[in-house]
Amino acid sequence: ERLQDRFPIRFEGAKFTWQGKVYDQATQGVIAIADEGRSSKRLTMLFAGLSPEATKDFGKINGWYDLWTTASYLIFDGDKCVLSGEWESGDPDLVRQF
Repeated sequence: ERLQDRFPIRFEGAKFTWQGKVYDQATQGVIAIADEGRSSKRLTMLFAGLSPEATKDFGKINGWYDLWTTASYLIFDGDKCVLSGEWESGDPDLVRQF
């Protein structure tokens, strides 16, 4: 609950919506990174699937480990990345500085 507002992707029951697309399959989920705020040097990484199996098997997703340097979020379906990118630049708290 403490970090729920850190991530622009929000879950609603057994689905989430991002950029107008609804993800509602049990094989889908998201991996996301956000700063914990301007005063913190910590990053929070979220791994969340729409089923226990999807969450547990995130390591099978091709290229998930590249997320640290190439994107702020990765949406997956099974072992495939279906979408990845950076958060919108409108929120300075979401900008990562390495």
